Amino acid sequence: MEVWDRVFKWWNMGNFENFSLGEIFNIEDSHSLSCFGLKLWQALRWVTAYLILSNRNNMVFNGKAWNAPVALNEIQIKSFEWLSNRAKGKKIEWHTWVHNPIRVCSILAVVLIGDQLLVRSLCPDVSL
Repeated sequence: MEVWDRVFKWWNMGNFENFSLGEIFNIEDSHSLSCFGLKLWQALRWVTAYLILSNRNNMVFNGKAWNAPVALNEIQIKSFEWLSNRAKGKKIEWHTWVHNPIRVCSILAVVLIGDQLLVRSLCPDVSL
């Protein structure tokens, strides 16, 4: 649970203790994220869940411990790799991603508006 708490703090999403695991995966518009921000938050939740389960298995079957600070760093790296590979040639700065991921959402929203089909598939309610 400490890992989720660190992820929530990284994204300024409030206190993790206020949410159940089911609620984490169903957060829609309870926060002030843009449509693009919600898509990135959704991807981040899946990356986080995958890494928690993967490292839990590694701990159980191989005896390798995983602590929350290392976990957050690994989540940031994997999600940055995912995002960078899908940013259509636009450079996403590591420093910005680590220190202000919401800013990256704003940058990508502007980038993606040029690709109307992609915008409609990500955010059908966005008017172009």
